[in-house]
Amino acid sequence: MKFKYLLVISSLFIAACDDESPTEPEFIEVYISKGDTQCNNDGLSLSEVTSYLSDAEIDINESMCGHILGISHNTVCGGSTSNIYYFTIPTDFLFQAENLGFQSLSSLDSELSYETVECL
Repeated sequence: MKFKYLLVISSLFIAACDDESPTEPEFIEVYISKGDTQCNNDGLSLSEVTSYLSDAEIDINESMCGHILGISHNTVCGGSTSNIYYFTIPTDFLFQAENLGFQSLSSLDSELSYETVECL
């Protein structure tokens, strides 16, 4: 009988010690093409792309401008670029971001990488 009480009291102590503090959200980096062309001041602006995420109520931890490395483009006015915008968002919002046209930076082909560049 004493063993049952000891077992009940022990489980209460274990339950009281269970640390259920909220965990920090995990983040993922997603990117979208700037859509600009060489020699032209066209393409999407950072504020435009940011609004895609904020209008979908996706929290943005950080936003940056970048360039995908490992892709060659012919140097010709009007030709495509590898310019991107990338954002750090909570991992829970990845599916929503993908539905808006964003991709995870970790999904880049293994031969490709990216660098951060100054936003102009």
